[in-house]
Amino acid sequence: MKLSKFNTFFMLCSTVNPSFIPVKRICKDCKYFIGDTLQCRKFGDTNIVTGEVTYPYASVIRGDSKKCGEVGNHFENNPYKLVTGPYYFVKKNLFFTFSGVIIGINVVSIIIQFISKNPIILPSLKI
Repeated sequence: MKLSKFNTFFMLCSTVNPSFIPVKRICKDCKYFIGDTLQCRKFGDTNIVTGEVTYPYASVIRGDSKKCGEVGNHFENNPYKLVTGPYYFVKKNLFFTFSGVIIGINVVSIIIQFISKNPIILPSLKI
């Protein structure tokens, strides 16, 4: 009897109502977030001479209450999150992938050149 009351009490108290948990806006879900450099595209500064745009880091923007602040005042949901996430992953890893392939091709070509200049003569086996 006591165990069933404890079980009922535990089930009622352990259920978490999502309305009590505040939803934090995360920069990686924002449409202004640049994933490979962790910068915010919303607050970029353009150099008037060169035309080069520099973007501040998202952590700096979230720390400044005049810009986005801790609550994410300028947050806009990224509708293309399924596309931009893999894009930044591929962009970051593309160099390493192709450099490995190119190095592999070069090593194989060096081995082939060495073998063609210095043929390996295997002793014949007599049974």
